[in-house]
Amino acid sequence: MNDDYCSDSWLSAILEKDSFHFSEKNFSQDLFEKFLKDLKSKPLFADIKISTENIPLIELITKMGFYLIDTNVTFEKSLDISKENAMGQLVIRKSSPSDMESVNSIASKCFKFTRFHLDPRTQVFANKIKQKWVENFYHGKRGDHMLVALKDNKIVGFNQILLKHNGAIIDLIGVDENFQKQGVGNQLIGQLNTLIPDVSSIVVGTQISNIPSLRFYEKNDFKIIKSQYVFHYHLS
Repeated sequence: MNDDYCSDSWLSAILEKDSFHFSEKNFSQDLFEKFLKDLKSKPLFADIKISTENIPLIELITKMGFYLIDTNVTFEKSLDISKENAMGQLVIRKSSPSDMESVNSIASKCFKFTRFHLDPRTQVFANKIKQKWVENFYHGKRGDHMLVALKDNKIVGFNQILLKHNGAIIDLIGVDENFQKQGVGNQLIGQLNTLIPDVSSIVVGTQISNIPSLRFYEKNDFKIIKSQYVFHYHLS
């Protein structure tokens, strides 16, 4: 791994070809041309996220064969314990290892607007990526906490959390298709501060194409703090 780009062995295994993430800060035409030369025309996947105001770099990577998949929007909100910890109609608790199968099942079916679902060349792998994403938590590879929502003793949603300083990052949040628009997501966020003390803010990212998600975060008092274009590159 370096400051210019890094390989992703986990994603490579799922997509069945070498996968890389490039850095906006250090990207250049010379760097990418050398990268392709070193790979010697092997099948590969690459991505890069670029600030929406960085027009010169957007023009450059478009000319080099990257194509726009979506726009990622990052939200943030401060937590007010008095407003956030209402119990509601569900049981929200920290996840245990025995929950993995149920959470995997939800993650493999509930997403439709991720960049991998939107990219025609990765759609076939998209559900597996999200399933493996949450599975990584149970194997101790990603995430600091996993919250689950239960209704009638059945897991109907999950919230995978990363901690950074005094803030929480929602790494992945999902709700069973049969229980969406019933307040499950609200409670998974609303009780976060009760179950994970000393968290003062929450940060989350979503896609601009995901209108239901944008409305959900706006309704829950999140404010936009950043936007980035997401570009993919494929070499067959």
